[in-house]
Amino acid sequence: MKNLSLILNGILAVAVAVLYYLHFSCSAGCSTSKTFATDSLSNVASENSFGDSVNAYIPDSLPPAGNVAFLNFEELTEKYQFYKDGVKTLESDFRAKQTELATRTKKWEEDVMRYQQLAPGMNEETRAGKEQQLAEDEKKLYAFRDALEGSFSGKEAEFNKAFLTKLDGYFSKLGKEKNYDYVFVYSKGGPSYIVYANDKLNITNYTLQGLNSQYKKK
Repeated sequence: MKNLSLILNGILAVAVAVLYYLHFSCSAGCSTSKTFATDSLSNVASENSFGDSVNAYIPDSLPPAGNVAFLNFEELTEKYQFYKDGVKTLESDFRAKQTELATRTKKWEEDVMRYQQLAPGMNEETRAGKEQQLAEDEKKLYAFRDALEGSFSGKEAEFNKAFLTKLDGYFSKLGKEKNYDYVFVYSKGGPSYIVYANDKLNITNYTLQGLNSQYKKK
């Protein structure tokens, strides 16, 4: 069964793109010369007015981007009470289920040993019936183990989602107040991921128009 370290690893891996940590040597108020599109389509010209350029749907006049902040993952998870309480609950649930699995496994093993001791004195019909019962009990044991793993993985995923939702809600407000374009969770030697991104830099709709336009021309 997956060990509990997956609780931490799952935070860095669940449903977000892995990005490298960006290091900025300028001051907190600096910005890059590169610009990005907003997610509004009001100023997008018709596809017929453009050639095959991949930049055709990206407006020229866009807000600058570049204000980035980051959180240290180790410190965050060590000191954020919501995370600490959540991990504690998961650990407690895991230990309880692990104990129940161990108890059921021990009982089945004892039943097998008892059968092996008594089997020589059993008639063929009794022996076949007992073997069938042990086989059924073994299947139930495996099913319980699989259900346990699935249940724990589901609770882990729910906790990870709740954790990220907490961060997103917090930085949605703080990002606007401090003019952050991106906030990363950073783990030294490991992957990083975004917990906040400025909606004004969302170019999804522009990209989709460009991609669909290229696809239609094939």
